[in-house]
Amino acid sequence: MVDISEFGRKAEKEKFIIALIKKKVRDIEGVGKVVVYYNLMEKVEIIAGALGYNTFYYNMVGKKVILDDFRIGKR
Repeated sequence: MVDISEFGRKAEKEKFIIALIKKKVRDIEGVGKVVVYYNLMEKVEIIAGALGYNTFYYNMVGKKVILDDFRIGKR
């Protein structure tokens, strides 16, 4: 677990989180998948957009297709 409470500005936190996720993705590339949970859908959209990945949430339209793509390794 990483504590980001020391970061002052939101932009600094987001940059750090995106860099951390990118590192984790590189570490497991070809081995597994990464799921990122966040408490606000707005933040999920920002992080996913910065990483070039799809978002998935409980009441979204088309979630079956997105989940199926995730399972078979499509982005």
